[in-house]
Amino acid sequence: MKKIKLISIIIALFAISISIKGQSEIGVKIGSGVPYYKSTFNYNVYIKPTSLYNYEVFYSKKVDNILKLGASFAYQKHKFNSSWLISGSGYDIYSIYDYSLGYVFIKLYPQLTFGDKVIFVIQFGPTFSKMITSNEVGTTDIYQNLNVQNKSYDGEIRYRIVEDGFGVFSSIGIEFKIEKVVVTPSIQYQYSMNSLKAVPAQFTERSILLNLGISYNFG
Repeated sequence: MKKIKLISIIIALFAISISIKGQSEIGVKIGSGVPYYKSTFNYNVYIKPTSLYNYEVFYSKKVDNILKLGASFAYQKHKFNSSWLISGSGYDIYSIYDYSLGYVFIKLYPQLTFGDKVIFVIQFGPTFSKMITSNEVGTTDIYQNLNVQNKSYDGEIRYRIVEDGFGVFSSIGIEFKIEKVVVTPSIQYQYSMNSLKAVPAQFTERSILLNLGISYNFG
C-alpha cells in the first residue's frame, strides 16, 4: 500500500510539472562514482567500495529565471567488497564477499540556476530506489578446535542491502550552453536506506558520483 501511494504521488507531481507553462528540457546523464555502504551489524565489518555507474534520463520544466522542476529515472550498478570476522569461545568465522547490485532510481527535485558568465546549477530532493538485480559471491572459513571448514556461495544476496530504498540527493554543476543544447558536468551525493521495510536495514548507502549531462531545451 505504501508503494502504491508513493508511486501515485510521483505520477501526480510529474503531471503537475508538465502542466506548468514554460520551457521544457529533456536529456540524458551518465556518470561514475564510489558507493559507500555502512553496516549496522554488531560485529566488525570492513567494506571496501569498488565502483558505481549511473545511467539516467531526465525532464524538467522552467518555472522562472532561476527555478525549474524536474524528475529523472536512472539505472545504477553498485559494486563493493565486504569482509567480517566473528570470534567466540573456541571458534572464529571469517567471511569475504564481493557484491554486485543493480538499482532503478526515481528522483524529484527543484533545480536552481544562477550566475552570469559562469552558470551554476543546484539540484536536491528525495529519491526512491528498487533493487532489481543482485549477486553475492565469496567464501566463509570457520576455524574451530584446530579444524577448518570452507563454505562458498554464489547467488542472490542474503542480507538486507537497501532493497526498497528511500533517500535524498543533492548535486551542483556548471552549465555550458550551445544554442538549445546544454552540457552540464556535476558532482552528486546520495543517501539511501530501507525505510519502506518493517525490519531495519543491515546496510545503508552513501555515494558520491561525477556525472555528465547533455540536454535539449524546447517549447
